[in-house]
Amino acid sequence: MGQYNLREQISQTLDIAKTLIHPSPFEAIRLADQSAERANILGYGAFEAEAALIKLLAYRAEASTPIDVIESTALHTIALAQLHQQEHIWLEALNWYADILFGMSQYDAAMDYWLQLLEVGIDRNWAQARAQAYIGIGKLFWIFEDHQSCLEYTHKAQHEMQQVKQVEAKVCLLINLAAYAYHRRQYLLSHQYIDQAQELVLGIPFCEYEPEIYYYRGYLFRAEGKIDAACDQLKRALVLNAHSSNNWGKAVTMIGLGEINLDAGRPHQALYFLNQALEVSSAMPNPYLVMQSHELLARCHNALGQTDLEFQHWSKHFDLSDGLVNHVMNHRLASFKRQSLQLRVHELENSAA
Repeated sequence: MGQYNLREQISQTLDIAKTLIHPSPFEAIRLADQSAERANILGYGAFEAEAALIKLLAYRAEASTPIDVIESTALHTIALAQLHQQEHIWLEALNWYADILFGMSQYDAAMDYWLQLLEVGIDRNWAQARAQAYIGIGKLFWIFEDHQSCLEYTHKAQHEMQQVKQVEAKVCLLINLAAYAYHRRQYLLSHQYIDQAQELVLGIPFCEYEPEIYYYRGYLFRAEGKIDAACDQLKRALVLNAHSSNNWGKAVTMIGLGEINLDAGRPHQALYFLNQALEVSSAMPNPYLVMQSHELLARCHNALGQTDLEFQHWSKHFDLSDGLVNHVMNHRLASFKRQSLQLRVHELENSAA
C-alpha cells in the first residue's frame, strides 16, 4: 500500500500555487494559506515561509490589493524567512517589497530595503543579494536624475549577475539596460540587450518581464521610423499582458499603441487605445500615466477636429502637471537624495574593503 505523505502534499500544493501566481492570484493565495496552515501544525517552517512568499507575489500580481495588505504580508514573510533561516526567501521578499515601494514612488523606503540587501550581500559575500540591490540602486539613481551613477551601479549588477543562476533576474537587468540605452538614443545597444533578454526567455516556461521585451522593441522601431513593425511589437506586448494583472504594463502598452497610431495617421485607432489607457491608469491610480493619456487624447481629438474635447483633455493634463511637477523643488530634492544614496552605498562598499 502507498503511504500518505503530508509533507509531499504540501510541497506539491505550493508548486501549484507558484504556477497560479499570475494567471489566478486568488487561487494561489488560497492554496498558499492552506499549505501554510498545515505546515505550521506540522512544524515545517521552510514551507510556511515559502507559502508567505507566494502570497506576497500573488497580492502583488493582483492590482486591486490594498497597500496595507501587501505591507503586512511582506513584513510577515521577511520575519518568517529570518526565523526559519530561509535566506533565499528572505532575499526575494525584501527585494520584491522594495520594488513594490519603488513602483508606488515611495523611494526612501525602497532605498532602505535595497541598502539593507546590499549590506547583507557584502557581509556574506552573496552575489545575488548584491546584484538585486545594485539593480534597485540603479533605478533609484535614474529617478534621482543621476544617469551616470544609474549606469555605474547597473553595470555592477551586471558583473554580479554572472554568478547568479536565476533567469528572471537576468532578464529584468537586461531590460533595464535596454531601457537606459533607449533613453540615451543608443538604439543598436538597446536592441542587443533586448536580443539577449529574448533569448533567455525562450528557455523558461514563464517570465513576467516578457511583455516588456516587445514593448521596448516597439519603441525602438518607432524611433527608427519602422511604424508598422513597432505596432506589431506593441500588439504582441498587449496580448501577453491580456491575462495578467500587470495594469502598469497594459497602460503603457496601450499608450504606446495610441502614440504609434497617431504617428501613422490612424486617429480612430489611437482614440480607442488611449481611452483604454486612461481607464486603466485612472483605476490604478497612476497620476503620471493619467497625465500622459490626457495629453495624447488631446492630440488625438485635435487630429479629428474635435476642439471641445481636445480642450477638456489639455485642461486635465495641465491640472495634473501642475500637481506633479515643481521643477525647482524636484531638482533640489533629487540632488539631495542622490548625494545621500551615493554616500550610503560608498559607506557599505568601503566597509568591506
